[in-house]
Amino acid sequence: MKNRAATVSAIEDAVRGDTLCRIADIAIRLGRKLTFDMKKEHFFGDDAANRRLKARPMRSPWKL
Repeated sequence: MKNRAATVSAIEDAVRGDTLCRIADIAIRLGRKLTFDMKKEHFFGDDAANRRLKARPMRSPWKL
């Protein structure tokens, strides 16, 4: 940040890595195999898993 040099990895790679961690965590917590569409970013036919993809509301006083 200080010298404006390129980061170690591209932001797209970081986002995909984070996505893989999130869907693995959801599958472990639900205790079943899931099928995830990376383009649409949702689980096929699993409303319970898709609900877990949504971010929780931020606590006061934090906001975006």
